[in-house]
Amino acid sequence: MKKAILTAALLLATTAQAADFNIELNIPDIKSSEYHRPYVAIWVEDSDSKLVEHLTLWYFIKGKEDNPQEGLKYLKDLRNWWRKGGRSLKPLPDAITGATQKPGKYTIEIKADDPRLAKLKDGSYTLMIEAVREEGGREALSIPFTLPVKEKSEAKASGKSELGDVTLTITP
Repeated sequence: MKKAILTAALLLATTAQAADFNIELNIPDIKSSEYHRPYVAIWVEDSDSKLVEHLTLWYFIKGKEDNPQEGLKYLKDLRNWWRKGGRSLKPLPDAITGATQKPGKYTIEIKADDPRLAKLKDGSYTLMIEAVREEGGREALSIPFTLPVKEKSEAKASGKSELGDVTLTITP
């Protein structure tokens, strides 16, 4: 009987915390004679500003034929992400990495059962977004959020140079 109650309590706790994350990210069209697509890192920090989980990393993947790892050496230019935990993320997991993106609107959907959300327990967090371009600028945005959510929750931040509007929607 005690085992059944404990199992039910654990299932309810897991269900209460489960939430889908939807991140809408705009990369602005910057008029420049030498435009390079931005490197972008998205991660979650706890209330102590410690990195809890890496969510997304866009960087130059192909590289030059003579050096296919060329794009990796510029990851340190994502300074905030690099210092928080990017430098210790070896090897880079396929689940979070992707190629740099051209200007436009992008949606990153992370379902409640995704392993990237497993470390997020009840509490206060901050979604961090950082972008940097070669021959360009650097910009970091933050969006605070709290778990658990009982109903659909939406928060926004707006960039001024390397990032446009960013919206975080959390759905229980």
